[in-house]
Amino acid sequence: MSQNSESSVDAAVGTIGLVCALGVAVILGIHPFGSTELYDDGAQYLEHVSAFWIVIHLAATPLLFGFPLVIWRWGSGLADATGRALGLLATIVAIGGVAVGAVHLVATDTVTFFAFTDTFEAGGGSEAVTVGADVLLRIHAATLVSWILSFWFLLPAVIAGALAADGARPAWMTGIAAISALCQLASLILFFQAAQHTTASETGVFRIGVTLLIGLIGVMAWELRRGAAIGQPALRSSAETTAGAAAPVKTRLYQSVSSMVQLNHS
Repeated sequence: MSQNSESSVDAAVGTIGLVCALGVAVILGIHPFGSTELYDDGAQYLEHVSAFWIVIHLAATPLLFGFPLVIWRWGSGLADATGRALGLLATIVAIGGVAVGAVHLVATDTVTFFAFTDTFEAGGGSEAVTVGADVLLRIHAATLVSWILSFWFLLPAVIAGALAADGARPAWMTGIAAISALCQLASLILFFQAAQHTTASETGVFRIGVTLLIGLIGVMAWELRRGAAIGQPALRSSAETTAGAAAPVKTRLYQSVSSMVQLNHS
């Protein structure tokens, strides 16, 4: 693929990434906060699922699918082979994590509660429907923990490894990825300590970690666009320049050996 084609792809992926990162950031900013009391009461959580709640969750889901694209394109351009391998792993993690996230956002955090509303109202607050709401809330908690582990924790951890292995990127990027992963680790620990999500685990460290990762993916997208704007595919130039420089060296070495063989024969 020519350099112009590479730049065009980088520009397109960078634009998609910036739109997706900005969109998810806005949705995170307007998303209602969770609390210990909310996550402890299925009936209260059921009332929490409003039309606004449904809309923002449905809007966030397709935006998340832009993240693996950015990570793949950005990671494939790292100069170090180990960094590129970890970049590929990060892409795989992102794809799996987004799939888990889609199930959580659309199914267990939205549709199940929305579909259960009529049943709950028909039950008139009976013990059976109250228990049913609590069961749905526990399923919601399970899928959210799965999403945190498979995406919001594992992804920044792998990205931090890729950045550290590459060594050519700014240290603050590695720091942001590492802090994001640590925030999600703390969120998981707090969850298992309380056997449910709490104000600290969701509104506190989880949101901080999410914000950092969204920002980091936005930086990746910006780097892709910036590289395309100056006519140099972002990051990719280091690895390809090294590979390209090796070819003339091999040619000169071959020519030298050939000359020596011809002299010996003469």
